[in-house]
Amino acid sequence: MSTSVTATRTDDQELQRDQELAERARSDSGAFAALYDLYVHRVYRYAFRRLGTHAEAEDLTAQTFQRVLEALPRFESRGLPFGAWLFRITHNLVVDRHRARRPAVSLDQIGESGEDRCGDDGDLDASLEQREHLDAAWAAVGQLPALQRRAVVLRFGRDLSHAEIGPLIGRSEAATKQLIYRAIKTLRQRLQTNGGTQ
Repeated sequence: MSTSVTATRTDDQELQRDQELAERARSDSGAFAALYDLYVHRVYRYAFRRLGTHAEAEDLTAQTFQRVLEALPRFESRGLPFGAWLFRITHNLVVDRHRARRPAVSLDQIGESGEDRCGDDGDLDASLEQREHLDAAWAAVGQLPALQRRAVVLRFGRDLSHAEIGPLIGRSEAATKQLIYRAIKTLRQRLQTNGGTQ
């Protein structure tokens, strides 16, 4: 059996394990603790890269798992991995944190028309638009061929580098980059065709 086939089977087993743990975690604190142990370091690393401080990353990690615990009764996989759902929560909290950092606008900075002269909400609008289309994007990921799907989930769902993904799927770093590039190109085409995001 090839390394890539073995890696894909292992990944499918991990996805199934996470799904079963998520189902059990609704009423079993031990299952929730197992999910926490599996994802806490990945969530922290994702938060630290985007927020830049240990304290904020720790705080956001705790907030993420609090949200996960509260939302578990409503969690439905709909073909998406648990990790993708968890990182969507993390991403949304990061967006909220960046939004809260925006400086308050004083009355002196508002023109006669009522518009803020200090800048526009382009970044915020882009973040909100990305948030709205995230579900559609992950649904499209679920339709990719198995190896591309696995690489994309590892890259964007688990925040691993190309160098870290390569050994997991039995490909070189360069081949992994090419595989993910092709997957992203396919996703863009599908989402544009369906009126989704870029």
